[in-house]
Amino acid sequence: MVSDFVGTQRLYWWEQLTILIRNTRLPTLNLQMVLSELVTTEFSQQLLPLRTDAEKNVAYEKISVFLRNALHTCIPDYIDRLSVALDQQNMTEGRSYGLMDWKQLKSLSNKGFEIGGHTATHCNVTGLDETLLRSEILSSTAEIERQLEAPVLTFAYPYGSYTADDNVMAKILQEVNCQAAFTCQRKVIEGQNRIFELPRTRLNRAYSFACGYNISESLNK
Repeated sequence: MVSDFVGTQRLYWWEQLTILIRNTRLPTLNLQMVLSELVTTEFSQQLLPLRTDAEKNVAYEKISVFLRNALHTCIPDYIDRLSVALDQQNMTEGRSYGLMDWKQLKSLSNKGFEIGGHTATHCNVTGLDETLLRSEILSSTAEIERQLEAPVLTFAYPYGSYTADDNVMAKILQEVNCQAAFTCQRKVIEGQNRIFELPRTRLNRAYSFACGYNISESLNK
């Protein structure tokens, strides 16, 4: 659970990026000029075409790769730069669908659903300064436990990104009494897996029995 976004109208950076790219009328984007410190040499002479929906989807995916691996505190500035380059006003709030609030989450928790940690702001923990890393995890865990009156026993890495054998991360998770952490490796858990580097199986809209369906059913009972 990304605790700072619960019950808000805030847009995640990838949602902001989607709106910028979808609404721009510019035919191309010179990504090297906008995000020169992030863009690899393979893109240095390339313009991203934006004329069709398909081209915009490709552009979104390419830009997202760079932003996912960027320093978290720099992402708002990168989005602002992109908004200028795409000649669009950036929207940081105003969702087309609501995020769950604490009352809904409390209801799920009371019905047996586990609400795990996911940082306060969906922060990529890889390479993050320890002070900020500690703040993201400790503040998020404390808020979830305060609101739900239940312990946070598991953690899921934002974007699935983690550093193998990260002793600092493991220490912080242990400090908040977290018992396991999950990556985005798609496979079943085996006995030799490290407790803070567990794989997981994806459940999304492609599956009729996915968690979103079950949560919706539970809330409506």
